[in-house]
Amino acid sequence: MRTRHLRSTSVDLPLSEEAKRVLKYAIEEADGLSDQHIGTEHLVLVMLREEKSFTAKLLQEHDAKLEEMRLQIAKMPNRNIGSPRLGNPDGQGRC
Repeated sequence: MRTRHLRSTSVDLPLSEEAKRVLKYAIEEADGLSDQHIGTEHLVLVMLREEKSFTAKLLQEHDAKLEEMRLQIAKMPNRNIGSPRLGNPDGQGRC
């Protein structure tokens, strides 16, 4: 019987500059909504901010608009509202 070696999923992987930018924008969106954590809703907002991206164009084809989406997210019940989180994608304090 062959033994399978498992790898940890908590290994720090280097982030591309684009990934760092997306996370920085997600932090900005979460801060703007006074959310404690970054969630998928913040990533969707970032996708809409990147107007020339394929995802933004796809969302816009379905009438998704950045400001309207922010308002809808702000109205969501059970959001993690509170003090902003510390840290940034570089691990060097706040963005």
